[in-house]
Amino acid sequence: MTFLVPALLLALPLAALPVVIHLIHLYRRRQVKWAAMMFLRMAQRMNKGLSRLRQVLILAFRVLAVAAILFVITRPMAGGLLGLTGGVPDTVIVLHNNSTLTQTVAITTDTLTLTGSTTTGTRTIAANGLATIVKVGTTSWLISGNVT
Repeated sequence: MTFLVPALLLALPLAALPVVIHLIHLYRRRQVKWAAMMFLRMAQRMNKGLSRLRQVLILAFRVLAVAAILFVITRPMAGGLLGLTGGVPDTVIVLHNNSTLTQTVAITTDTLTLTGSTTTGTRTIAANGLATIVKVGTTSWLISGNVT
């Protein structure tokens, strides 16, 4: 997998920023003692496990959100199945014949197949026609458009 802006990956440690903010807010709490505090403490102890889980999940999603934003900004480019296939790179060629004459497309070392048929070989682009050629294998190409 490659990135169009790989320098921004250096900003990935910024994903830890929500954790730092969370820890700062934990130490900023002030305890105020008053008469009804005993009842509140008992209720808080009962919900402490669920509350702690909720806080951890929120924190984890905040970290993932920052990391995802940075990942998207770096503009990743992947070929195949997330770039893990190591196969041939995808190649697309678009040909526009803007003349009034027909143009011939021939690939001598690979196989050129017309989309929707099984015939291979040289193809002709119609006058003022448009053709798209896609590499689908190491030596296989598909051609479609105003082609015969």
